[in-house]
Amino acid sequence: MTVINETRGGLITPSYPTVNYITNSRLSVISRGVLAEIGTRVSSDTWTGTDCTLTTVSADQGAEYMVYTRSITRTGGDVQYKTSNPFAVVSGMLHRLSLYVKDSNARTYSVTLTNAAGDVTYDTTFGVPTANFTTFTLSVIPTEDTMVIKIGRHSSAADAGTMEFKDVRLYRVEPIISSGTYGADGHTKTSTLIVQRYVNDATRLNTLYGLKLTKGSNDTEYYSLTNRTDQEWLKMFQGKDVSLGCHVYAEQADNARLEIADGVAGITGSMAPATTLSWLNLSYGVAANATVLQPRIALTGNTGDVTYISNPILIPGRGIAEGRIFPPPGEIIMLDAALFDNRHGPSGFGGQDVSSVDWNTINLESDCQGKIPKGVRSILLAVAAKDSGSAAAECYLAFRRDSTTDLDLIVSPGGLPNSLKSYASGWLRVDPDDLTCQYKVVASGSATFNKGEWRILGVMY
Repeated sequence: MTVINETRGGLITPSYPTVNYITNSRLSVISRGVLAEIGTRVSSDTWTGTDCTLTTVSADQGAEYMVYTRSITRTGGDVQYKTSNPFAVVSGMLHRLSLYVKDSNARTYSVTLTNAAGDVTYDTTFGVPTANFTTFTLSVIPTEDTMVIKIGRHSSAADAGTMEFKDVRLYRVEPIISSGTYGADGHTKTSTLIVQRYVNDATRLNTLYGLKLTKGSNDTEYYSLTNRTDQEWLKMFQGKDVSLGCHVYAEQADNARLEIADGVAGITGSMAPATTLSWLNLSYGVAANATVLQPRIALTGNTGDVTYISNPILIPGRGIAEGRIFPPPGEIIMLDAALFDNRHGPSGFGGQDVSSVDWNTINLESDCQGKIPKGVRSILLAVAAKDSGSAAAECYLAFRRDSTTDLDLIVSPGGLPNSLKSYASGWLRVDPDDLTCQYKVVASGSATFNKGEWRILGVMY
């Protein structure tokens, strides 16, 4: 570990708790990101069929994907399955499955993801195909290092139609922001800089989560560790000493350094050495007439140069001893953009009216496409629900962490005019290790409960 200390008056290790003023210093919450691939995608052209025949239809897009389009034709059973050979995956990390599917008879299909032995199910979901190829995607976090894909066609006994599928792809994913000035929540960036969350790499990161910064321009680009410009923020620092520290791993020399800008003068640190995880820190006396306070990473290299950052810290005073300051416990991060649970967003429960559902476990990390990270203990949830028979019956949607905890949140349209929405919001505890919680639906009748809209507005550690 390289340590580069650039402080005025020497290094200070506080003997009292010191606040880290950087919001989202874990660099883990990235609500405006979209999922992007990490590593090599895997594919399979080897499938086995149950109660069906598998036929090669036509050549497809080449070896990077499935080489052929396959069709599944019924030979028996009300459900016909096609099953892949096992894929190698990374246990505990977010993966995305995608494929194209079509069926002229529009029979419901299911996609089930299991371990190689088939005795652990990671996820199951359903869809209804059309006569033309449409894309199906599913995000999942496996608990073992293998995954098998099982695709089922659900048909009646008299149905002799076929379903076709192609381009089955499975790959690691993490959120990425390729354009605009938003970074991880609470941060900003130069619009051309590409920001991707990075996970569990002891060579490049000092913590579980960090950011991979890829230059999109030959010009100097900046990753600012705050988006605050309000007077309260500025008044805390005018005329005072502050110190900025961060773990930095630069793939190229002369590419990354720390800076503090205050609109008057500012300070620039030394360049991070190449291919070495380094703790950089510098201190600065903020001008009494400062107009901004912006702790940031300056990226001065060429297009495509890559730097990894983790554990950024901003504190009052001079100097930060590595590993002595931590993110505040109970930190609340209000999201830059409200998140919709991927299955229970604006279209309700998969777009379908539902009957009563007993306690059902959901995984927020996969259902929110990785934008809610491990370690979160509560989410701020806003919910809307309605029921077509609410006027004369009890009906509600309830949430809890698990079977050992009480209810945290309930929304009840019961007693309201039929189909009138009811709203509720509050903090919902979740399991910080696997980001699971549970919900329950009590409906007035069969397929009467609808519009279960879930918006996540903030998270708490």
